[in-house]
Amino acid sequence: MKHIAIYHAKPDMLPDGKLMLAEYGWATGERREELRQLARMFFATRYELVAIYRSSVEDTGDITNHLEKAYSKTQHIGEDWRDNEGFHFLPARPVLVRSTSIGDIMQVGDALYIVEPIGYSKL
Repeated sequence: MKHIAIYHAKPDMLPDGKLMLAEYGWATGERREELRQLARMFFATRYELVAIYRSSVEDTGDITNHLEKAYSKTQHIGEDWRDNEGFHFLPARPVLVRSTSIGDIMQVGDALYIVEPIGYSKL
């Protein structure tokens, strides 16, 4: 069983007020890498921990299966994803929760993974 911390980017992701996530999904090549670097730089201040998920996926050594499960469990499809089983929620204060999206980050142990348009990249 793996614990996956799920962090959502705050609306003011970049210091100049631009929303990185909107651009991140369309960026390619060098620009995509630049945006990954910004995510690493601003992780501590511009992302908010919204949940910790206990993955029950069989551990095959491939972290992707766990990330996919956490991603699918954090989508508002017909109902609030917080009603799904397997979650601990932080912080204790009420937080506006949206579906996990491109540019959000999942943490497994010390490793950080950014949600890509398709799949995940290790930061």
